Amino acid sequence: MKTLFITFILCICFGSYAQQVNTAYIIFQDSDKAVYGIDHLYSTNYDTNEYRCETHAFLSTDDRVGFYHTFVYDNPINKPDNPILIKPASFLETIEHIDWNVYTKDFSLQEYRELVQMLDTYDKVYFIDRAEIKNGMMKMYPVKEMKSLY
Repeated sequence: MKTLFITFILCICFGSYAQQVNTAYIIFQDSDKAVYGIDHLYSTNYDTNEYRCETHAFLSTDDRVGFYHTFVYDNPINKPDNPILIKPASFLETIEHIDWNVYTKDFSLQEYRELVQMLDTYDKVYFIDRAEIKNGMMKMYPVKEMKSLY
């Protein structure tokens, strides 16, 4: 009976470990259409019959090496709710995160490609715009890489 109980507990432990979400957090300073960094764009004019809130685009650019990549946040009504999370800025002290502006400062095109491939392995990727941190609170956007259908 003792062996059965220990086996049961181990199965629960392994099962809960397997269900943990692998998450990446990226913080950045909006580049405001600069030749390097992430430009955060959104429109408040959206179809309320199709989307729960506005769609956000995060255009990552480095003209120096020819890197251009887009990540998107959207929350369509016909899919499970995927809200923007709002947390205290102190949350950043409790997690590992990437500061895009510091981490990618001298990246080559190949290093950018490897970073995008690495982000693709995570279950969830959140983008955090420093310009939106107000009164100690921050918005965290669950993003997906925008990929061509071709």
